[in-house]
Amino acid sequence: MNRFLRKGLLSLLATFRNITGIACILTCIGVTNAAVLGPEVQIIAPGYKNPDIFWAHADPMDRRYMLVCMQRQELTGDIDASLYRSSDSGGTWQKTIVDRSTTAVAEESCDYGRDGRAYFTTGTWIVRMAGGKATDTPDWFHLFRSNDHGLTWSKPIHRGFVDWTLVTADRASGERSNRVYVFGHLEFTHPLMRESSPVPILLASQDGGRTFTEPVSPAPHGFQYVQGYPGGAAVLDDGTVVAGYALARMPTRYHGPVDFSTLAKVRDVHNTIELMASHDAGKTLRSIAIVHDAYTNLTGFPSLAVDTSGHRFHGRLYLAWTEWNDNAAKMYIASSDDRGKTWQNHVMLTGSPWDSTGSSYRNLSKAAGAHLGDPSLAVNIDGTLGMLWSENGGTSICFAVSRDGGKTFVDRTTLSTSGSSTRTASLKKYNTPNVSLAADAAGLFHAFWTQPGPGGLWTRSVTITR
Repeated sequence: MNRFLRKGLLSLLATFRNITGIACILTCIGVTNAAVLGPEVQIIAPGYKNPDIFWAHADPMDRRYMLVCMQRQELTGDIDASLYRSSDSGGTWQKTIVDRSTTAVAEESCDYGRDGRAYFTTGTWIVRMAGGKATDTPDWFHLFRSNDHGLTWSKPIHRGFVDWTLVTADRASGERSNRVYVFGHLEFTHPLMRESSPVPILLASQDGGRTFTEPVSPAPHGFQYVQGYPGGAAVLDDGTVVAGYALARMPTRYHGPVDFSTLAKVRDVHNTIELMASHDAGKTLRSIAIVHDAYTNLTGFPSLAVDTSGHRFHGRLYLAWTEWNDNAAKMYIASSDDRGKTWQNHVMLTGSPWDSTGSSYRNLSKAAGAHLGDPSLAVNIDGTLGMLWSENGGTSICFAVSRDGGKTFVDRTTLSTSGSSTRTASLKKYNTPNVSLAADAAGLFHAFWTQPGPGGLWTRSVTITR
């Protein structure tokens, strides 16, 4: 299962989450003017298909450097994985690496480590045509390393393919600074499924990404994971590595088999937001908390952030996600003060019922109203939590901050009124994250989003003045 030809429940998720006629109702977000906005900066010019997925990161030790990595379909139809770098706090951007090993390269992620180290992961696919249809076969997992903040890159290491990769690095000093982790999933053929299903996995490196261990996965009891997508990862100050996952659990007692098109109709399937953790440097992986059980409702990809500021909420973990059903949409944020064992959930935004006229992604242009997109979180050096999300059909990009540990949000600001629309005729087939938020070493937030159609990728800074 890959990012550009995904089937099954993820496709169903994309369909449902885009059939929305949601009018956003602010439930606990105040509106003030304490946010100072920088100019809008274009990273990718219009004319190319927008990146389906992108991740943005700021160097936590040097405010000048930022990375944004993405999967993008070129005008030729080929799909590549690219990374752009800024060395002037987001003012200008330069493409420093692109993986075109095959005609289909995806599974991209990136992150900064310590002392200017950076990491970029991709996955290659072999696409073949047979009977007028394209089939794709997993090829290789690639990891590139940089020692100069992402300006130049090593040749990639190769290992067995990993789907939906999400890389994170340990930024502690000493021996731990060489630890690099990659979350993702691997396909597993379960006897209850007619199709293979993804199982959460973790790869670990102790030598700065030069070699990796074999993947480890959790050992469920009484159920089987049949979906598993990481949405955010981090290393805590004690060395524990964590990741927020959007998952689906199906009990082993269910008498299948079923396929992905009917999976959502199985009442015993639970769509969950869970925190996966490894306390032993990647030797084992387990789910330490079900943060949210949406049951048969559908969830988006969770965003994860950790407060490393040294202020009041130091060490607090945050997760945010959106949930949809036939009647409403809700955006949640959860926090944990015990390294992810227990969580407090809060509904941040709610939406009105979906528009029933939009029965599939092909005719979403007929749907009226709006929807809530996946949120993205970041915590700055002052301990202020920022949240970025899209609303009004994805055409409005919104930002707000919390100074009380995620209980309430203020300084709501609209950053753009022409953001990534998921209801247009040029709708991308899968609605994957179209916003990303980062906080730099000086405390500024940096928002990233895509414009409608082939409108390019944009960013702007947000300074909180009080």
